[in-house]
Amino acid sequence: SSSISSVSESSTASVSATLTITNGIVFIKSESQWISATDGQMLYQGDSVKTNPGSQASLVFINIGELRLEPQTEVTLTMLTPISVRVYQTIGDTYSKVKKLFDPASSYEVETPTAVASVRGTAFGVLVDALQESRVVVSENIVDVAPIIQEGVTRKRLPAASVRENEGTVVNQTTIQQAVTTQQAPPVLTKTLVLPQTKTGWMDQNRTKDREFDQKNQEQLLQTIQGASSG
Repeated sequence: SSSISSVSESSTASVSATLTITNGIVFIKSESQWISATDGQMLYQGDSVKTNPGSQASLVFINIGELRLEPQTEVTLTMLTPISVRVYQTIGDTYSKVKKLFDPASSYEVETPTAVASVRGTAFGVLVDALQESRVVVSENIVDVAPIIQEGVTRKRLPAASVRENEGTVVNQTTIQQAVTTQQAPPVLTKTLVLPQTKTGWMDQNRTKDREFDQKNQEQLLQTIQGASSG
């Protein structure tokens, strides 16, 4: 049956993300069971990725950006089109580096059990613990973070906080209750109040990777322009 559904969704099925295993063992789930992943493997809409303790990986979305996974992290690609990415992060820590999205229809979102972070070109970390508390910390530009509540079968977004560089916000059951009552966005805090001390080095490492990412993109862009002008 899966082959039939993939044909009807060929427009989305053809869009893939590339899995890079930085170290350790990483698992993916396409249909129903977890299997060991291989470096360079292609992932599609609906696929899930899980990192073992001590394992790290990243997902590269062509023309959009990349998502880096820390150990003991699980994500699912809930939407994957040429211009839009939505990731559901069940648990663990991720860091997203997103290119500037010029198409008004394009989007990049990381959703958790309690919140959703939406961007149009930025860098940010998302940390989800076993109690489903979500912490979002911004490295560059602005990220909109909205608490989410379950209403029957639908997940409803509450007012979003605009979180800027070196700021963050925490969304848990308490902040969700406050948001429901007041209809106000969750409070924006300084990065140091949101990020566990064990994670400050992790953010710095990612900023270094971001600079490499930007440099590589500029080089690719120049090559494209030169190729177009010479052709």
